[in-house]
Amino acid sequence: MADYGGGGFYGGGGGGGDFYGDSASTPPVKSESRTPVSSTQRANNRDKQTLRPCTIKQIMDAEKSSVDSNYKIDGAEVAQVQIVGCIREMTTKSTNITWLVEDGTGIIEVKMWIDEEDSEFQAAKRSSWKEGAYVRVIGNLRSFKDAPNIVAFDIQVVDDFNQLTYHMLRAMYTHSLALKKQQAPTNMMAGSVTTAASAATGAALTSESFDAGDGSFAPVQQAILSLFKEGPVSDEGIDIRVITSKLIPKGYSAKQIKDAVGFLTDECHLYSTIDDDHFMTTT
Repeated sequence: MADYGGGGFYGGGGGGGDFYGDSASTPPVKSESRTPVSSTQRANNRDKQTLRPCTIKQIMDAEKSSVDSNYKIDGAEVAQVQIVGCIREMTTKSTNITWLVEDGTGIIEVKMWIDEEDSEFQAAKRSSWKEGAYVRVIGNLRSFKDAPNIVAFDIQVVDDFNQLTYHMLRAMYTHSLALKKQQAPTNMMAGSVTTAASAATGAALTSESFDAGDGSFAPVQQAILSLFKEGPVSDEGIDIRVITSKLIPKGYSAKQIKDAVGFLTDECHLYSTIDDDHFMTTT
């Protein structure tokens, strides 16, 4: 059993327990400005829309500068978070479902709103999110009764426990990278952080940016994410057959496209909507 106590990163408090013990919701709309913005402002806006892998303790320790501001983790504003943990309690109401999720560093409330018009596919997915199940939660970081909570827009059951370790490593790496960014001289910050990220991660443990042109994705992955930026996308998302039909003429094979969609889904850049063939971007 790992000891989560003591350290500033995993330190005690926040209601954490034994992680290995027994056992809404629309993505934020990107704001548009008619006035020119500086490169620093663009970087800050991108950081706010970045999906941040976190431990629950990090979220519970996050602070807000005002009622209307986003929470800050490691000095940076965070709007979207990803956690992995075990469902300890579940409360179902007519309009929403609330879970208490624990990851060994703390416990947090996760809420998802229910749409009466949800498909059988969505209802079947929800039925697997029950007490004792390990899940990966993606959602917007919100405040309720002066405490952080997560309004989820995607939940996936974890069936490979290597994902628990992988998520914790990513959370630690992102935390370490943020601390280095704070300590770096202002005039060297961008270059040094980029160099550290490239050298240390390859592409596996990077903080997840959704800018398809930032070089952190393979060309086919960039091409898929770009499809979601080309025009309005319905709530049902884009059918993988439509994605394939648009990208095959660009030189990608059907297998490359399918594998890339699978990768982007596993890494939480995409999530399935009405069935296993329709996908929506998480930003």
